[in-house]
Amino acid sequence: MNTIMRQVSLLLLSLSSLGVPAAAPAAADCNFDKPVGRCTGSVEVLSSGGSEPSFTAEIKITSSAPSCSKVEYYLDSTPQTTILRGGNSGQESLFGTTPILRTSIEVQNCTVYEDAAVGTKDTNDAKNSLKGTTWQFPLTDLETIKSQTVLHIEEDHAGVFKGYAVDTIREQRVPRGPYVKRVEKRQFSGTRDGNELMFSWASHPDAPFKVTINGRTMTSEMGPFATRR
Repeated sequence: MNTIMRQVSLLLLSLSSLGVPAAAPAAADCNFDKPVGRCTGSVEVLSSGGSEPSFTAEIKITSSAPSCSKVEYYLDSTPQTTILRGGNSGQESLFGTTPILRTSIEVQNCTVYEDAAVGTKDTNDAKNSLKGTTWQFPLTDLETIKSQTVLHIEEDHAGVFKGYAVDTIREQRVPRGPYVKRVEKRQFSGTRDGNELMFSWASHPDAPFKVTINGRTMTSEMGPFATRR
């Protein structure tokens, strides 16, 4: 056993001396000219220090997208951008003239871009795509208001999905009066990792929520979310 280990060590040493690099995971094939959706970004201050007039901090930036995303944020009034290619998190060093705290950093935007490698895989496995599917919310049946919501998923590609919801609402605005019908349309987008979806309404992009698909049912932390039609 020791002889085998010595032989392996000698082989690795020989390769190193020849300048042969160690194998590394393949990076995602990101196309940052083609945005495909929104994501949720967050920043964590790992360490900070310094003294006047120069302060520093090490931060961790995380995206809800698995890869190919760009997180934009401000340090005080200075814009910053972190590009995440092969994963959903990365570290950056920040420099400023005042102490850098978590409250000094404000996330402005998180954008997902096309990953050609994942996109090819999704195309070859179209049976798992949610594109073109519709999902129905449980009926809201109250004394003065009744509503029904249907989700329409228009795109599901490269770990990103988007679509719209149609709300059909019947509301009784005066006691014992007639029900008045109105129809509203809401846009949504999000990221997908297998059966887990991170939804984000266009009207509330900073309040994403997770939904899990189990067969023909979507379930959130609050319980049943929608059923496939």
